[in-house]
Amino acid sequence: MDNDDDDLQLRAEAKRHAPRPSAAHDEAVLSAARAKARHKKPRRPQRRWLMAGVGLAASVFLAIGLLQTQSTVVPDVDRSGGGADAAAWPSGNVELSSQPTEFRWSEQGDDSRYRLRLHNDAAELLWESDWVLTAQVSVDEEVAALLSSGERYFWIVNVEGSMSNPSMGPYWFRIQ
Repeated sequence: MDNDDDDLQLRAEAKRHAPRPSAAHDEAVLSAARAKARHKKPRRPQRRWLMAGVGLAASVFLAIGLLQTQSTVVPDVDRSGGGADAAAWPSGNVELSSQPTEFRWSEQGDDSRYRLRLHNDAAELLWESDWVLTAQVSVDEEVAALLSSGERYFWIVNVEGSMSNPSMGPYWFRIQ
């Protein structure tokens, strides 16, 4: 035990004789800390908000893309000419010298109603008619102006009624 007591006494004696920091030393340490605090780089905004924004934007674009794909009735269709409806006009990949002014198809029953949808070669919807009760739709100059020379188009007919298929077509044509 003598050894432990001696050790404690030596430590106590060393503490009493150790030099104490001066007020100048304390002031120098505080000045250095303040200077370091002033020169700190500004904090960057947290990246998780940025990543959340990027993720949200990607989700929105994906959803819009899917909705556009679903709204296209015929995204990749047989371009050989179209349906087998002999009454359909224009159809069968016919080349027209001017824009059509009328579209015709076979009636699907007395209680049927029809909506014509006109698309370009990329399957983008250009125009759709109101619901009609006859198996034909006339188009005005405004609709005809949507059709350009040298381009291919197709049309389909949506059908509602008890004795009908839900749609007919596609019927293809080209304008010279």
